Amino acid sequence: RSTLFPYTTLFRSNGNSSHQTIVENLKQALKKWPFYKVRMSPTPDNIHRFYSDIKFLVELDVTNLYFSPVYDFKWKEENWRTWKEECFKVIDLVDEYQKKGIEIRIEHFISYTNGSDGRINPCGAARNYIGIDTDGSIWPCHAFVKFSDHRSWREKEWCLGHIEYGITRQEVRDKFINFKVEGCAGKDCYLNSPCHGGCYRANVDLEGEIEIHHKQICKYVEMQREVSAYYKTKIKVYDQNTGRSCICNNMCYQEGTSEEIIEVDPYSDMQCNCNNMS
Repeated sequence: RSTLFPYTTLFRSNGNSSHQTIVENLKQALKKWPFYKVRMSPTPDNIHRFYSDIKFLVELDVTNLYFSPVYDFKWKEENWRTWKEECFKVIDLVDEYQKKGIEIRIEHFISYTNGSDGRINPCGAARNYIGIDTDGSIWPCHAFVKFSDHRSWREKEWCLGHIEYGITRQEVRDKFINFKVEGCAGKDCYLNSPCHGGCYRANVDLEGEIEIHHKQICKYVEMQREVSAYYKTKIKVYDQNTGRSCICNNMCYQEGTSEEIIEVDPYSDMQCNCNNMS
């Protein structure tokens, strides 16, 4: 299912597909942790299967999903139109399940229904969380680690430091702490959506700096706001909790202790620290 795995086709070492194994393992995981969210990474080449892929997952009892487009690919106007049409079909599917008493939560349909979430940064990279490479080097987030770059960590432009030496390049971290995206402040989509200038890493890959938002994010936000308006009308969602309760809150399972987390109420006041980085 290439929407789920856009970068690789998953095969065993003997050349056989591992798809069915993944499906069976997912079923077992959902039995113990039904609150699991599945993240999708749509690309222009597979966006025409967005509806069928979500339907496939829902039929596996995945009821919490979110997605983020792979901006590195070349998106065309026709791709955005196709995705919008696919999203409308997905919303109709969600409506069908809701009428049966089954709640399907799709993060970005919900998060865009209530305008801005009050944050000023796209995420907490280099501020509230970091990524650490296998050599011990510290990065703003995992997406900044480039495995094809074989230089010393001291030579890499976005490296923050090393676990043995701490943060050695505060000036790089300060770019994230004092982040102000160029060309967005004051615009309607910036003020009234959860965009906040797009993904840092995508900005660097496509524009060279984290402060310069890439143009594809504007296309995505425009499309997503229209889709979410339909979602809000169709599903009649006006007060759903958008606190973004999330699997990262359950990384401290503490299995076998009195503090073990067994289940999570997605409509509670639980907040997700990785998504609320202001």
